[in-house]
Amino acid sequence: MNTDDVIAKELEAFVKEYYRKFDSREPLEAFEYDFHWSDFLITSSSVRITTKEEYASFYEEVIASFVDSSHLVSNFNITRESDELINATCNVIFTAKQSSTLSPVEISGRLQFSFVPSPNNAFWTISRYLIGA
Repeated sequence: MNTDDVIAKELEAFVKEYYRKFDSREPLEAFEYDFHWSDFLITSSSVRITTKEEYASFYEEVIASFVDSSHLVSNFNITRESDELINATCNVIFTAKQSSTLSPVEISGRLQFSFVPSPNNAFWTISRYLIGA
C-alpha cells in the first residue's frame, strides 16, 4: 500500500468520524480540531459558512431541525494537489426525521473536501467542504 492509499484511508476514517460526532450531537468542542478555522469554507446552494461562529449556528440549527440523523459515506477518493493540500470527493447519504413532524428525510449528494495540515502538524484538517460538488 503506497503513502497516498494510507492517507486516503486515514482521511476517509476522519470524515466518517466527523459525521459520527455530528450525528451523535456531540458538543461543538468536539469539532475544534476538525476544521482549519483560519481559512475555512463550507458552501452549498443554500449556505456559506466561513467562521467558527457561523458553523456553530449552522450546527445548532441542524440538530434542532432533525432527529435520528445518519450520514453514509461511500466512494471516497483523494487527489494530492501538493504536500500541503489534498482534495477528496465522496458520496454521502443523509437520513433523518424532521424534529417537528418526524417525517423522514433523505438527501444524497457528492461532496468535496479540501484538507490542509493541522496547525500543530499532527494530522489534516478540513479547509473546504463543498456540498453538491
